[in-house]
Amino acid sequence: MEQQQGLHSGGYIPYGQQLSSVEKTTDKSQVEKEKSEDTRYSPSQSASPDSNSLEKQKSAFLDQEKRKREIDQFDQKEKEEESSSPVKKVIKIEAPPDLQEAARLDDHHFTAPLIANIHQAFDETISQNTEKEIKEGIIKTREDLIHFVFKSASELLNSPNPISTAAIENIHQLLFTPPLEDLSGKGLENVNLIQPHPAYVFQSLRNCLIAMDGKACASIADESAKYITSESVQKIFTIDSKSIDAIKREVTRLQEKSKLEGGLNAKDQSDLEDFQNFLNEIHEIHAKIDAFPVIGTRQYLQALGSLEAKNINHAYILRDSNSKEQWIFKPEISSFEDEATCNPSRLVEREHAASLVNIDGRFPIPKTVYVEMNGWTGSAQMFIDGAINMDRLDNAPVSRDGLHRLVIFDLLFSNEDRHSANILFKKESGSNVYAPYGIDHDSCMPKYGNALKLDYIALISQDEQFNQNLKPLVSEEALQEYAMEMKKKEMPESAISWMMVAGRKIREDMDTRSARTIIRDLMESWERGHDEDY
Repeated sequence: MEQQQGLHSGGYIPYGQQLSSVEKTTDKSQVEKEKSEDTRYSPSQSASPDSNSLEKQKSAFLDQEKRKREIDQFDQKEKEEESSSPVKKVIKIEAPPDLQEAARLDDHHFTAPLIANIHQAFDETISQNTEKEIKEGIIKTREDLIHFVFKSASELLNSPNPISTAAIENIHQLLFTPPLEDLSGKGLENVNLIQPHPAYVFQSLRNCLIAMDGKACASIADESAKYITSESVQKIFTIDSKSIDAIKREVTRLQEKSKLEGGLNAKDQSDLEDFQNFLNEIHEIHAKIDAFPVIGTRQYLQALGSLEAKNINHAYILRDSNSKEQWIFKPEISSFEDEATCNPSRLVEREHAASLVNIDGRFPIPKTVYVEMNGWTGSAQMFIDGAINMDRLDNAPVSRDGLHRLVIFDLLFSNEDRHSANILFKKESGSNVYAPYGIDHDSCMPKYGNALKLDYIALISQDEQFNQNLKPLVSEEALQEYAMEMKKKEMPESAISWMMVAGRKIREDMDTRSARTIIRDLMESWERGHDEDY
């Protein structure tokens, strides 16, 4: 997993760069060249196009000779206006209406269905903005329109309001039908857990909806819980993994013995059949558990043979139609008792806020979105496949950059619950170094509360200093950005005040003091009440 190395390093290539050779331009000659040469976006063309095809399409509304004369007149007017202005323009609102239409929608077979799909996928505000920007010449080319679509989808994922099931379906249809299908498909490659391409997010969410097959999340969750807690399944779960491994070894031994001796005696044959039936039963149970598209994390961990299912709140695994884990979902409904430190009604808000403040993927926090999924509204955080917890790290090297970023995040946003199960590690691509990921943030940004908890502090040496290139994370500009995102989710003013205090403290001390000293000072200040100290 690649780690972001700077403040503005994104998890996926910026929209304009994603288009590869399709670059935005305001040069008229380049636009005309693209009209005649670049046909990759036309859904009806898979080979070299007929050189006269565009002229044939236009002939229905504009006579060729008349068009030539009017274009010459328009070009002359444009040259005269541009001579007094350093800014070149592709289209002008004051152009004759027919020429304006031809210039703006020259790729009519590309833009017309795309605009129609935008109206279907997005709400009225975004649809109106599309029309407005086209009319005002802000959206001038098909590349501008593509940029607008992906930008709007990304902004929707960062909205403080939940994305509905219908919106997930509609936006997925927009992104994965011509003419955007191929470009969206590229967004599914090399997925970044922190900043995935919006096409990946909507594809993944929709695949989970397909797996649910129209059933309510609550109904599926109840069904999976009922099955896993049944007597027959629980009986299997009481057998520890070491015993199961021993049975597997015994099966292998008896099978090899049968080959060598040409058979087994009655007792060995009976034992072999019993062991095989037992292993088949385990396999069938796990296959059925894997088929549930919604399953509680407590039951999920139990099915994996984990005894660490304590302190698991109301969280669920969402799977796609291939039974692959996609998201950790926390519904707004909760049976938690109200506590002074965390109002249960705000748990999901905090979870989502922790992702919103992760601007440009600055911190190792998996992408979290706020969605409505078949009757449940809540936060969905990307599932980290193949990750391990701190207990299994066994002194393996850990990314210092990622670790420092996580520490700064936990200090800024007053995390009271970064225990060992709330930090995961996954090997970076092509490396033996493990990248850390912070999960479970419903205890961040409290109004007031318990001591800050950073159980991974032992991974930081006594004299280790914060990486100096991380200063932009706590610049005054960055702190103001975090405050703005926290306000969107209506986080407490005291949490925002603490974030500003902690950020300035880190910025002032990171040149001269060790990371551990800064951590200790801020943890003590939090416990005393930071207003007393700063």
